[in-house]
Amino acid sequence: GMGEAVIGLFCQKGARLAAINIDETTLNLLRHDTPELACIRAYLADTKTVGTSIGKTVKHLSGLDALCSHAGMKVPASIEIMGAVTYDAPLALNLTASVRATAVLPCLRQTGRGSIVVTSSVAGLVGSIPLGRLAEPAEIAEAALWLQSDASSLVTGTEQTVDGETTAR
Repeated sequence: GMGEAVIGLFCQKGARLAAINIDETTLNLLRHDTPELACIRAYLADTKTVGTSIGKTVKHLSGLDALCSHAGMKVPASIEIMGAVTYDAPLALNLTASVRATAVLPCLRQTGRGSIVVTSSVAGLVGSIPLGRLAEPAEIAEAALWLQSDASSLVTGTEQTVDGETTAR
């Protein structure tokens, strides 16, 4: 998915990374494919584990320059038929985890630079795809790489839509 594509591209460009995921199987695959990657098991929608995970990441990498948050899960049914439990899990991960990820701000302030990139999907929000396809994970990874680079240093507090005009009206 998007997270794996970002990890692959960033490692290819020489970045030192940590991957945080609740799924041990995913982390094992990432460890196998990218041995230099720090893999940390945590549930990103939980405030305590986010703070602990950031601490482990900072310790492993001797600091922190940026955050790419690709946490998310699909809603398995239409909102009309899903129950509260089915609704709560995606909301906690898709929205709350991104908000809690801002716990990295003190680390970024210490370096005097840095950026936060949060991705999400528009697939469930729109009904038409003008270019006839959704973005590939590698295309999202390229956008994330640019947003983390010095070339985008003047891009702040903005939304960058990378969707092939899916949301264009």
